[in-house]
Amino acid sequence: ERLMTSYKEITPMLIATARTLYGGTFLFILSSIEGANQYDKLGITNILLLLIFQGIVGFALHYSIWYEAIKRLNLSKATTLVSVYPTFSIVLAWFILKEVPNFYQLTGFGIIILGIFGLSGIKSAHRG
Repeated sequence: ERLMTSYKEITPMLIATARTLYGGTFLFILSSIEGANQYDKLGITNILLLLIFQGIVGFALHYSIWYEAIKRLNLSKATTLVSVYPTFSIVLAWFILKEVPNFYQLTGFGIIILGIFGLSGIKSAHRG
């Protein structure tokens, strides 16, 4: 909190950029050390296209929408949006990849859905 009050020019997007840059660099180095680096098979042009696409869609758009949601919604409701991702993964894997979910995945799916319905009943004050 002290850092945010001292430096007003630090935006949430800058914080997210720094966090992703450091995390991505660390994971790239770790994957290179472990031998999981498959980038040489793609070619430099495809790598650059993937990085540009991931930077625009996977990062800028994602964080812009996320920070807008946090500004407009109650934080507990905005965080609920994050918990929906595993449910989409289960459903998409089931229908597209024909992978039948196991007991633990279905139990987690049920808990997530119950939590979403529980939080949706909470009245949220508009913050924007």
